[in-house]
Amino acid sequence: MIRTGRLPFGQFVMLRFSRLYPLHRATLLIVAALQWLYDVQHGETFVYLVNDPAHFIMNLLFAG
Repeated sequence: MIRTGRLPFGQFVMLRFSRLYPLHRATLLIVAALQWLYDVQHGETFVYLVNDPAHFIMNLLFAG
């Protein structure tokens, strides 16, 4: 549809973002919760070594 001009590129980007961002946010929250649980149980982080609010917000905004 983009190639034929029936769907403007800006609208495509907005529709794509509106579908992907909720999935990204849900996955981020699940990983953060599991990472916290692992840290509580084992006393160390699992995969992601930097777990601070700044990096969480950057990931929430697709900046990290």
